[in-house]
Amino acid sequence: MPNLDAANICFNALKVLNSAVSVGPIVLGLDHPAHILSRSVSARGIVNLTAFAVADAQALAARLVAKT
Repeated sequence: MPNLDAANICFNALKVLNSAVSVGPIVLGLDHPAHILSRSVSARGIVNLTAFAVADAQALAARLVAKT
């Protein structure tokens, strides 16, 4: 059965093979999303995660307005 080590290996392999930029990590399962930065994050990573957090906050605000 795959574990966290296997998931990290797969994640890093896909990131390298596709020349991708990762955004995150994002913790799911909480009442609200939590966007976490590591100490080794680049300036580009901070900008990417900030943009994602803003879009997430706007979507949450839209859902709250729709409920009222």
